[in-house]
Amino acid sequence: MGIIGSYVDAKWQYHERLLSFDVVQQQHSGATFAGHLVRTIKKLNLDDKWYGAVTSDSAGTNTRMLTLMENDLAQEKMQRRDPQAHQNDPSVHQMMKNSHSAFPKASLRNSGSWTPADYKILCLCHHINLAVRDGFAKFGIKTKTKTQKKVLDIRPKPAITITDENGEEVPASDSDETDDEDDDEELVGDDAEGEGDDGDEDAPPLDEDVDDEDDEPGMAPNDEDIGSDDDGGPDANGEASSAITSISKPVNGVGKLAAFTTWIHRSSQRRAAFRRQMAKEYHRDPDLASAPFPSKPNQTRWNSHFAMIQSALKIRAAIDAHCRAHIGRRGEVLGDYLLTETQWRQLVLLEPILKLAAAVTKKMEKTEGTLYAVLDHHASLRDDIARHLRLTESDKELDDDTKKEIAKFLNAMEVKLRKYREMALRNRVVLAATLLHPNNRKLFKISYPAYRLRAETALRELLDELIDIKSPDSSPALQMSQLPATNADQPSPCSAARARREQAAEESAISQDDGSQEDEVARYLDPKTCPWRETDGTPYKWWRDNEAVFPTIAKLARIVLAIPGSSSAVERVFSQAALVSTNRRASLSAASISRLVTTRHWLLTGADELAGLSEQALKVAYSHERLPNPDDTKRKKSQPNKNAPKRIDRIRNRS
Repeated sequence: MGIIGSYVDAKWQYHERLLSFDVVQQQHSGATFAGHLVRTIKKLNLDDKWYGAVTSDSAGTNTRMLTLMENDLAQEKMQRRDPQAHQNDPSVHQMMKNSHSAFPKASLRNSGSWTPADYKILCLCHHINLAVRDGFAKFGIKTKTKTQKKVLDIRPKPAITITDENGEEVPASDSDETDDEDDDEELVGDDAEGEGDDGDEDAPPLDEDVDDEDDEPGMAPNDEDIGSDDDGGPDANGEASSAITSISKPVNGVGKLAAFTTWIHRSSQRRAAFRRQMAKEYHRDPDLASAPFPSKPNQTRWNSHFAMIQSALKIRAAIDAHCRAHIGRRGEVLGDYLLTETQWRQLVLLEPILKLAAAVTKKMEKTEGTLYAVLDHHASLRDDIARHLRLTESDKELDDDTKKEIAKFLNAMEVKLRKYREMALRNRVVLAATLLHPNNRKLFKISYPAYRLRAETALRELLDELIDIKSPDSSPALQMSQLPATNADQPSPCSAARARREQAAEESAISQDDGSQEDEVARYLDPKTCPWRETDGTPYKWWRDNEAVFPTIAKLARIVLAIPGSSSAVERVFSQAALVSTNRRASLSAASISRLVTTRHWLLTGADELAGLSEQALKVAYSHERLPNPDDTKRKKSQPNKNAPKRIDRIRNRS
């Protein structure tokens, strides 16, 4: 089980740290994962630094984990709110003086409590995956709906001794098994060139190697952990699962292309024959003649079908010619895979929406707090699906059956995405995170007009839970943001009198304005106030430049903008762990694998050099930091004071 913590520092830079990567020895249930997560947070003393948000995919075990965490946190007396406890803490006051957006203790929060409804953040990439799977199911494309658990095979493989007829030991081959007996044949000559390459930069990366589930007896999750309230478990595709059937003869464009691609990849002879067909068809275009074949579709990766469609559209003429050459041959099925003009048109219409889904997935995998982009991407997908439905309906080149097939694909995607979009629109943290990106201040007015007031209410509620702005006894956070710097000069009596006069005039103007003065939230939500600039690039840079303008909202922004909207960071850790836990390292224990993975991550992302030291050692290290650098001292002494003679000359001239 991998746990990653994310935060935004005082310089408004995003960071991720691997907190734990442990092999769970108990049953993989929601209760086990919830207990492990709570114990990890408590062991690392992170409760007072944790806002409470947990990002995970929609697997049933994870959903159950988040539901049970509410009780576990209450039992451990974690996620408490007690701002009065830090009133006399000088370290807290000093940290707040150093930055407008500082909020060093989670217990400083004014009110509220931990609930799964607010702090359960679901992975957008997983939702897009489920939506596209539902769409492909309408074409009869087989997709594996059973949720894959990320399991590392840390058990050594049994030693198999192979002997010849004389009893002599023969070394066993360690090569991977192939899917078909014809796959054992190797490509020779130029035919092997470029087969595994992907020449399109837009094509998503493919994960061809997918491990089957490896559940030990008693380790599988319970039935109550498999199902989830958001259809994230084995039946995630709903009716799509029942729609998947074994079709011997494909009847639509996607099915025919998938069958053709699978047929080509079955043996080296077939690949060589198709390569010769490509050379003949594109003899005047060497680039197309050597273009990579369409990738073989993978049942567990929807983007493999997208990559297949993208590659096939580039070499359409060669595919058609190869299929026509086999029409009428006895025992040949390749002629049945010939796509009609309408079916090719169908693929052309499907490519843009799949390209957008792949682009959104790639953006959400960035190493930053991407929660603010979830509703923006949902709106883009929703509007693009609606636009493609209109284009399909008005396309005169398509027959009625093809229009219905495309409409089924797009509607299946929209139904699934709508369900998760509505869940996101009910989450206060998601609504607030969206508004806290300054470029999203007009998003609800344009894309979600019915939720405009709800989003502002969510922002105000979370801000009020963080800091009680209306109270005359403001929380320490608000007081400290208003204090002058410690090294500031005291105002003179004249300037103080003028300041009091100006303040009285402002108060009089406010009272005459019938109370219409805008508060900080209203000023922030006005796009004309500190407008977004394209040069800002990320919301972090904008907030770094404007945190003094919105000091109270900046405290919430620095917390919420650190929350990721996908679980891609943990996925990357498991991918790195797979490189560590190879068959050649079968003797490694679970503890050794955990240390290797965490150490590698810490070396890449940085870590606290003083972590784990005693309090006395930390004091000594802090004292050493305050000492002047000996090299700088020697350098200053060695440099002559060039200004001294000039000052003497000026004094003499005056005399």
